Amino acid sequence: MSCAKNSEPADLIRLLVIEDSEDDYLMLVRELSRAGLEHESTRVDSEEAFKRALDQSWDIIISDYNVPGFGGLHALSIVRKREMDIPFILMSGTIGEDIAVEAMRTGAQDYIMKGHSARLVPAISRELKEAELRRRTQAELREREEQLRQAQKMEAIGQLAGGLAHDFNNILAVIGCHVDMILKSAEDVQAVRAGAESIEHAQDRASALVRNLLAFSRKQALAPRNIDLNSFLRGAENVLQLAVGKGNELVIELDPEIPGVLADPVQIEQILMNFAVNARDAMPEGGRLTIRTTHEGSGSESNSLDRVLLTVADTGCGMDPSIMSRIFEPFFTTKEVGKGSGLGLSTVFGIVKQLEGEITVDSKPGMGTIFRIYFPGMIGDEQVSSETSVSGASPKPSDGTVLVVEDDARLRKALSNILRNRGYLVFEAGNGEEALSLGKDSLEALDLVIADVDMSEGSEPAFIRELGKLQRTVKFLCISGYSDRPTESLGDDGKRIHFLQKPFNGQTLLSRIDGILRKGDGAEGQNRGR
Repeated sequence: MSCAKNSEPADLIRLLVIEDSEDDYLMLVRELSRAGLEHESTRVDSEEAFKRALDQSWDIIISDYNVPGFGGLHALSIVRKREMDIPFILMSGTIGEDIAVEAMRTGAQDYIMKGHSARLVPAISRELKEAELRRRTQAELREREEQLRQAQKMEAIGQLAGGLAHDFNNILAVIGCHVDMILKSAEDVQAVRAGAESIEHAQDRASALVRNLLAFSRKQALAPRNIDLNSFLRGAENVLQLAVGKGNELVIELDPEIPGVLADPVQIEQILMNFAVNARDAMPEGGRLTIRTTHEGSGSESNSLDRVLLTVADTGCGMDPSIMSRIFEPFFTTKEVGKGSGLGLSTVFGIVKQLEGEITVDSKPGMGTIFRIYFPGMIGDEQVSSETSVSGASPKPSDGTVLVVEDDARLRKALSNILRNRGYLVFEAGNGEEALSLGKDSLEALDLVIADVDMSEGSEPAFIRELGKLQRTVKFLCISGYSDRPTESLGDDGKRIHFLQKPFNGQTLLSRIDGILRKGDGAEGQNRGR
C-alpha cells in the first residue's frame, strides 16, 4: 500500500499495541473507534516482533504490563535505550500502585487499569499534544543553536578575512612592484631575473596561505613525502623561537632513532607554529616550551606499527577540564574578541587526522599543557615523491595536441602560451560547450585535455565524460583550486584522468604533462586529489 500514506487524514494516529490477548486488543480498538479517534494500529506479542516494529514510525505505544516472556517495563526500557521520543502508556488488570509509580519513574507517560478505559482516549490525546510540543521546542532549540553557531562562525570568518586581506595585499604589492621593475628594466637581465625570483617567492607565499586556510576544513590536497622530523625541527628552531617570544625558552629534544613520517612539510610547520603561538599566549610572564620526538616501536621485526611521538609541552597557565574538552572545536577560543578566531587547534586536529595520526592533550590550571601527536612511521625506505623542482634544465620541445578548457581568460592564455612555447599545438575553450563545438577533426586529434573542473558553469564533469566517449584515447589533466575534487567520479577507470592542484607554475605543469603523455600511468598517483 505504497500510496496509503498520502491518503491518510492529517490526524490519523499510528498506534503500536503490545498485547498477547486478541480479545483485549480488539476491545481497545473498539474503544478508540467509539471515541472517534482515527487510528491505524498494529499488535505485537513478543520482543522480537516489537523490535522489528520499532523500525517503523509510531505516534504512541500502548503496552500490557504482563505479556508472557516479555512485559511492558522491558518494552519501555528498549524504547528509552533507543532514545525514541514516543509516548508510552501501560495498561493492566492487576497492576499495583507501587508498580505504577516505578513505571512512571522509568519513563512511562501514564498507566491505565483495564476496565477503566474512559481514561484512555483523554490520556492518548494529552500525550500526543505534549509530544508535539516537545518536538516543536526541540526544533526551535536546534534552530537557535544553529543561529548562534552561524553568528560565531561569521565573526571568526570576519577576523580571518581581515588577516587574509592583509597577507594577500602584501603579496600582491610584492608582485606589483617587481613586475613594474621588470617592465622598466627589460634590458637588464640580472634585474629581470631577480624580479622574477621575487615574484616566484610571492607565489609560494600565496600558495602556502591558501593551503593553510584549506587545512581548517581538512580538504587540501597533500604533497606528502618522507620527512625526517628531527631535521625539520632543527631547521625550524629559529622561526619557532621567534614565534614563542624572546621572554620564553625553547627546548628541542630529539630521538635519533625515530623513523621518517609521511607528511606535507607545510602542514608540519603549521602544527608547530600553532603550538608555539598558543604557548606564548599561555606564558605571559615567561616560561619554557619543550618540543620532543620519541620513537614508539612495535617491538616486532616488522615496523609496520612504529609510530613517531611528537610531544609539545609548555609551562603556561594550563586549562580546566571544561575548556580542555572543547579546544579542538572550530571557532572555540578563550582569547579576547579580536585576539583569536578559534581556528588554530581545530586546524591542527584536522591535519593530524588527515595524516592518519592521533592527538591527545593533558592540562591542569597552573600546571601547563602537554600535546602529544602520534604519526605513523614510514615502512622501510618507502617514500612518496614530492613535486618536480622548479629548477633544472630547460624542457625539450614537444609535439602533440592539447585542448585547454578554462573560464578564466587570463589563466587560459597563460597556460596556452606555456604549452605553445614548449611546442604543442593548442586549442582553447572557455567552457565545455565551446570545447565540444570544436569539430570532429579537432577533437579526434587531441592527445590531452587540460580542464578546470571548478568552472563557474559547474557542468564540466559531464563535459569530460562526453568528450571521453567521443575520443577514446585522449587523456585528461583536471586542475582545481578546490583540492578535494573527486576526479574518480567522472566515470573513468583512473588511467585516463589525472589531477593537478592549483596554484602551480609552468615547470610543474610541463613536468606533469610529460609524465602523463610520455611515462604512462605511473606519474599520476602523486597528485590525485584525495
